[in-house]
Amino acid sequence: MDLPAHVALRSKLPAAGTTIFSVMSALAQQHGAINLGQGFPDYPIEPALIDLVTAAMREGMRALFLARAAEELNVEPKVLRKETVDYLCTLAWPGNVRQLENTCRWITVMASGREVHIRDLPPELHQQPESPIQPCNWQQALSQWADQELARGNKGLLDYALPEFERIMIQTAIKQTAGRRRDAALLLGWGRNTLTRKIKELGLQIQHDEDEEESG
Repeated sequence: MDLPAHVALRSKLPAAGTTIFSVMSALAQQHGAINLGQGFPDYPIEPALIDLVTAAMREGMRALFLARAAEELNVEPKVLRKETVDYLCTLAWPGNVRQLENTCRWITVMASGREVHIRDLPPELHQQPESPIQPCNWQQALSQWADQELARGNKGLLDYALPEFERIMIQTAIKQTAGRRRDAALLLGWGRNTLTRKIKELGLQIQHDEDEEESG
């Protein structure tokens, strides 16, 4: 499975130097031995790595279940289109492996063509909520949201995302400064006139503060 272009994983091992873990692992490999019980460094796992491993496991299981269903039914294996795979990766899969296996069997029986489109998926997958965005860094959350929207065939994401981003930032800054627009503008890196213009453009209902009324 190739790494997506926007995912970069940094190894933690180069900074660790030579350790008992690297020495014992090398000796076990050299002598064809099984390395038992000595463990490995307890590094925290990056969320992006967990997502990649999960996706790789599901990809392998999908291929296995589709091939197994085709063999049992004596038909040609179905092939999932890329957008179908992308969409399936956004789902929560509360039934885990059993649900995935049943879905592959359903597809093998019900899909009319060899290539499986999103519309060919079971109805319950179209009604199922997407996997919740994990509370990690905001860039990863934004990337996951964009992947979900594109997998669903939506376009013009920036036409929606940019105004919504500005709306959230303004509301948060206003809340942080207890309604003082001058201070909120400083937090956002804008002048107060720019903030006032943005509030009008976005149609935000924000009460005027005392400082602005006095300067007006």
